[in-house]
Amino acid sequence: MKTFILLLAFSAFCSFSQSDTLNQIDSLGQKQGYWIVYGYMKPEKGYADSVRIEEGPYLNNRKDGCW
Repeated sequence: MKTFILLLAFSAFCSFSQSDTLNQIDSLGQKQGYWIVYGYMKPEKGYADSVRIEEGPYLNNRKDGCW
């Protein structure tokens, strides 16, 4: 029984950790939550496609906090 409860708790933890919460846009089309901006998102900057340019939180389509 203890093994079953442990397995159930572990599977719940894994399902929460796999949820996609990066680069979210809300129903109004505004950026929300944590964003990672890659080179392919800003081709005018001249970075390689796979390079991280910047990352940080957005709140109502504006950068928020530490970037």
